[in-house]
Amino acid sequence: MKKLFTFVLLAFSLSVIAQPFYVSNASAACPWGNTNPACQLIENPVGSGIYTVVAAATTGSQVEFKIFTPTGGLYYPSGSNAWFYSTSGTIGFGINTGLGNIVSAVDNVGSLSICAPGPLTGGWTNTNAMTQGPTNTWCVTVATPGTYEWKPTPCGSWNSWNFSNGERNVNAGNWTVTTTVANSKVCVTYDPSTGLMTNQVVLPLHITNFSVKNDKNTNKLDWTTETESNASHFEVEKSTNGTAWSKMKEVKAVGNSVRRQDYNFTDETPNKGINYYRLKMVDRDGSFEYSKVVSANFNGGGKVNIFPNPAQDVLTITVSNDVKEATVEIFNINGQAQMRNILNGNQLNISELSAGLYFVQISDENGQVISREKLMKK
Repeated sequence: MKKLFTFVLLAFSLSVIAQPFYVSNASAACPWGNTNPACQLIENPVGSGIYTVVAAATTGSQVEFKIFTPTGGLYYPSGSNAWFYSTSGTIGFGINTGLGNIVSAVDNVGSLSICAPGPLTGGWTNTNAMTQGPTNTWCVTVATPGTYEWKPTPCGSWNSWNFSNGERNVNAGNWTVTTTVANSKVCVTYDPSTGLMTNQVVLPLHITNFSVKNDKNTNKLDWTTETESNASHFEVEKSTNGTAWSKMKEVKAVGNSVRRQDYNFTDETPNKGINYYRLKMVDRDGSFEYSKVVSANFNGGGKVNIFPNPAQDVLTITVSNDVKEATVEIFNINGQAQMRNILNGNQLNISELSAGLYFVQISDENGQVISREKLMKK
């Protein structure tokens, strides 16, 4: 079947180039190294920069091609690589009119869905497309660390790329990738100026020690990353009910690191009651994940916050930074001590208490009572 393709000139006119150029591919109509008149790039009309050529292809198929000139028997791109088009696409060429060379091509790989068949994604029959980001990049998340074989291909075809040099080759061998951290991303990036495909393993943004505590009349958030790769920023989000979230602040990430990085943010205007916080962790490709949710109870500036109330098994107690050591005592309604502990962390196990009303008393390192509140045990 013959079909008309449109080629768009990106720079200058071929009318000043003496040597002819031909589309060259594996088709019967325009085979490799052909000089068939029907395959020659012809300006139409003269000076418009629009070129047409007749080439044999099946509608919807994906075809590798080169540009060939019999002057010196040169192919563009050089080497064993080729550019790529589908029967519905247009292709642009950058022309060096002084040398008469094609210096770049923009093909339509960037508009395709790229699949990653192989054990990496569950089997060779996998047809699930990789997630596409900006700048011709596709990624897939690997939940379990290990070494995997796979083969990035345009979905629905086997026009793959060589792992060793990134050149497109329908007979290319399998790619091998090793991940060492759970939920790492395996990504491929296509360069349309060369037709090459490269890959990388992107470690997930690993957050540790995400916490919030009252600090005088504010809530202070602290978090730490152990690894970062292509991280862009963190968005601190807040909620008063754990459901509806609003963005408070954007904190720039280091970006790429295998060392501990510490971050913090202070909520200068916490709402009275329980304040919920989470981090939206955004990569440079625009993808994102959410952290766990942390919370702090704000009672309007007191040194101690106790929540939830009523409580069933675990009571959370936060104290201000100027309290160096806090002692927690719980009394029943008759004033009898039921529990006494030095606060270690900010959680207290009260599961052994019977249901009912209690009083929670907090003392500082000098024995001074700084808080006494009612507690309903469920």
